[in-house]
This record gives sequence, C-alpha cells and structure tokens, in this order.
Amino acid sequence: MGLLGGIIGGIIGSAFAGPWGAAIGAGIGYMWGGKQGSSASPDTPSGALISIFRILAKIAKADGVVSQEEAAFVSELLQTFGKDNPALRKALKQEFDNAKSGGISFSAEVRNLNAQLSPDAKRTAMEIFCTLARIDNILSEAEKSLLLEAEAVFGLSGFVEHFFNGSRQQRGRAPRSSGGTLADAYRTLGITPDASDAEVKAAWHKKTKEFHPDRLSGKGLSEAFIEFAEEEMKKVNLAYETIMNARK
Repeated sequence: MGLLGGIIGGIIGSAFAGPWGAAIGAGIGYMWGGKQGSSASPDTPSGALISIFRILAKIAKADGVVSQEEAAFVSELLQTFGKDNPALRKALKQEFDNAKSGGISFSAEVRNLNAQLSPDAKRTAMEIFCTLARIDNILSEAEKSLLLEAEAVFGLSGFVEHFFNGSRQQRGRAPRSSGGTLADAYRTLGITPDASDAEVKAAWHKKTKEFHPDRLSGKGLSEAFIEFAEEEMKKVNLAYETIMNARK
C-alpha cells in the first residue's frame, strides 16, 4: 500500500465499532454514513470519515503549508478508503480541501470523532494523524499541539511521545514511571481509590485487553505502536500489582 504500509489494516473492518453502520468490501472497503439500518448511499462518507479528513487537513496545514509528502499521503488514503468508488473519493477530498482553509473547529471534530470510534479505532486514527505529521520529516510545534490535543481527547496519554520517540532499543525496557505512587496506579487504571477489589480487577482486565500485543499484532499496526502497547501493558500490570499489594 505504498506510503501507508500496514497502517490501514487496523482502521478497517472490526476496528470501527459504533451505532452507525460500516460496510467492508474487497478487503479494503469503504464506509457510509447513518445509523444501522439506514439506507444512506454508499457514495456518502460516514461522519467518522468526514471528521478524519477534516482533522488531517488541519494537521497538514498547521504549519502554514501542505507539503508534497503530506499531499501524497492524503491522496493514498483517499484511494484506500474510496477504492472503486470515485464519488466517495471526491466527497472526502472536498471535505479535506474545505477544512484546509475553512473555519471548521479542530477541537470539535476531534470530540465528534472520539464519540464514534472504538478504542482500537482511536489508536489507529492517532497512528494516521501522527504518520501524516511525520511524513515530511518535520514535526512543527503547531502540528504537535494538535496531536497532543487529539491524544488527550482520545484518552491515549503518551501516544504522541512514544510514536515519535519509540525505537527498537526501547523494546524490553522497564515501563516509564510517572512517580510510581499509589495515586499514579489508580490513574493508570482509570479508577479512584474507593473502587472495590472487583472493580480494580475489572479495570485491569479492560486495560490489558486493549493493549495486549497478541490482540494487536494482527492489525497491521506499526512497530512503534506495538512497542507503545507493550510498554502500556507493563504499566497496567505494575499499577494493578501496586494497588493490590497496598491493599494486603
């Protein structure tokens, strides 16, 4: 798939989950808008795809100009999502072009996208946004600011840092510590200190399911993201052990 490599694999098929329908065709597929049961035309992009291309436009134009590399990346995305569907490609390109100079709010689009995506799809969407920002080997402060905002809305703390700084040498490293306190452990699992033991265990199971390497390895995600997931898995396990040891 050229520039995209294996990234797209994680954003099609079961990666998207929500109340609106998705149709996958010929291995790549395309998506159309509307709730399940809607008779919307397959030439009409879904709300999620519209938000994705609007967000891409804002990131690409954040430093004032869309580079040739960024334009080529978006073009390949359009070819992928609009495979065998020129009308869908045209509609998504129009959304991208309008958002480059339009007054569409980046913050609003990110919040809208967050409400429509499954946890897997949020991570893959962030992969796409980060890849666009990196594709010309220049990460401006404006681009980084937008990526960090999306990261925060999606609840993927540390994603951007790891995407741009991750390396093969980091594989097998001990998880980064945010202080190692009990409070940090509760924050890692997304629970409060008054959670019951059962709630702690449920939160731990949920987090390990999201970041388990065996679950992510077949989705075509980049090596940097797999490393990120492995490190998050270690942090989640450490948080669980810290909490349970403190309760003994």
